Amino acid sequence: MLANYSSLLSSYNTLQTDYNQLLADYNSLQTGYDDLENNYNNLQANYSILENNYNTLLTNYEELLANRNSLQSSFDSLQNDHNNLQTSYDSLNFTYYSLLSNYTSLQSSFNELKSKYEFAGEIASSLNLMYVFIEMTVVFIATTIYFARTRIYSSLRKPKPRQQT
Repeated sequence: MLANYSSLLSSYNTLQTDYNQLLADYNSLQTGYDDLENNYNNLQANYSILENNYNTLLTNYEELLANRNSLQSSFDSLQNDHNNLQTSYDSLNFTYYSLLSNYTSLQSSFNELKSKYEFAGEIASSLNLMYVFIEMTVVFIATTIYFARTRIYSSLRKPKPRQQT
């Protein structure tokens, strides 16, 4: 029985050693598990923070996207206005150069007529002086004829003085 007891004691000690080893392994695993659980909780907290940051960034992105779309719409409108203004500018520029060409043509025609008028003005002044001279000559001749006739008539009408005998 003693041999049985010793065999049992030896088995008990082996079992105790295995149990202690298993208990140490369990404690080691429990510590590892606790560490993993703490890491998991830290990761979970970090995940929640990152998720909140992500949601904030997503909201900011959507606001920026809406602003970008609004700005793009404004840009497109301004680009359209610019194109319309450029077309109007080109049209007005074309009209300006057309009017400038017409003005230049009219200015040269005016200068040509002015030079003709100035020449004609000199001729007209000479011609007017000739007309004045001719009219004065006619008036002088008419006056001379008038005085000559009135003298003839007045001498004919005057009674001759009678001679006294």
